[in-house]
Amino acid sequence: MKLMTEYRAVDGVPGEGLDSDYENLTFSKYPLEPEYLAIAYQEGTVKSFDQWPNLTGKVVGMRKGYNLIPEGEKYGDFEVKEFINMKKGIALLEIGDIDVLVDELAEIEAVAEREEIDLDQFEVTEFVTGDYYYMVYGDGHMSRPLADIFNTRIEALAKKGRLQALYDEWGVDMPEPLAELASQ
Repeated sequence: MKLMTEYRAVDGVPGEGLDSDYENLTFSKYPLEPEYLAIAYQEGTVKSFDQWPNLTGKVVGMRKGYNLIPEGEKYGDFEVKEFINMKKGIALLEIGDIDVLVDELAEIEAVAEREEIDLDQFEVTEFVTGDYYYMVYGDGHMSRPLADIFNTRIEALAKKGRLQALYDEWGVDMPEPLAELASQ
């Protein structure tokens, strides 16, 4: 994002949520993909997991400044303990200083592999948050029209019936708003 927002080296970046902390962005009309997160925890720590994990009363660890899951209705009321890097977060989980570790599954797995940490000692569950990642563009005169081009092209691909094939080809789940667009 800094390449676009601060250095203005690129005009667009895939994969930003509508809750972005960055300002002066133009979001695509349609999302690219659903947002997935993962939680790692000791067996039995998370007792309820319908659509989202119930983290009420838990100490939830996440990387500093990421605010990956908000407290409240979806996830319950919990205490947040931040850490600087994922290696530290996994260590906190191992010694019981946090009950649950939250991040993207790929990030947790990559650090565990690099640091030779056995994830089998935890339950690791990936879930859809209900939010989406979008294509975002800067607010410059060159960037803003790119959002219109992207939106028009997505609509054309949906109308031609090509959108699902593209998502299937890349092994990515199509977001519900795009599935609805494709079915029209």
